[in-house]
Amino acid sequence: MDKTTIINKIIIPIVIVLIGVLIHFIVKNIITKAFKFRNKNKNNRYKTIEALAKTICKYFIVIICTLMILDKYGIDTKSIITSLGIVGAAVALAMQDFLKDFVAGISIVSENQFAIGDLVKIGDFMGTVTSFTLKTTRIKAWTGEEKIISNHLIGEVINYTHNNSIAYVDVSLPYEEDVENLEQVLNKICAKMTKEMADLKGEVSVLGLENLDSSAVVYRVTAEVKSGTHFKAQREMRKILKRELDKDGVNIPYSQLVIHNG
Repeated sequence: MDKTTIINKIIIPIVIVLIGVLIHFIVKNIITKAFKFRNKNKNNRYKTIEALAKTICKYFIVIICTLMILDKYGIDTKSIITSLGIVGAAVALAMQDFLKDFVAGISIVSENQFAIGDLVKIGDFMGTVTSFTLKTTRIKAWTGEEKIISNHLIGEVINYTHNNSIAYVDVSLPYEEDVENLEQVLNKICAKMTKEMADLKGEVSVLGLENLDSSAVVYRVTAEVKSGTHFKAQREMRKILKRELDKDGVNIPYSQLVIHNG
């Protein structure tokens, strides 16, 4: 193998790969800095667009470097590029699902349906979006399960992150207590919750008498909270309600089994 061959078929391809890696590194950092400047409020949509931009740049650099290396091995890359138009239809048929995923991914971003970090429900699965690419979306449930969905299979999406959430708790109270007294006690507890709870976007309030059960009157307590924190807020509300009702001597009714021993 002569010197020219070594340079053309070994050294130059290695240099092309190294330059490609360097360009990818530089472009990736530029994209990161650009979106960091734009995304001061840590907007999840910008995080998603940033991830997509990096993916597209990576594929573009890989394709260009591959064509340059093939050219050094004597392969006519111009004919390859020209023939892409001819075989494009065949490739499109073979990659229908990928193209559907790509188009669906672009649609999801442009319509701001969801982004990385959003709490969503797709179908019967609910979780946080952990990854979003041109082909798939990964959603992780709070229990640890992760669901990977092809973008074109995503239909209706419930997004819990775009707006503030509503946390509510139904509390059962005894019929024996005076209604006015119960409401005063609940309003006092709500004022206490407003002072103690984090993630609130307003005051905790008594919505009203929700139901008349067979063994209790049911009041609904509600609070507007930071998006995606409603489950946490509801647990905290139940804890404070139980603690404060015990202090005020108001018993929460519960089922009891009475056995008569004749």
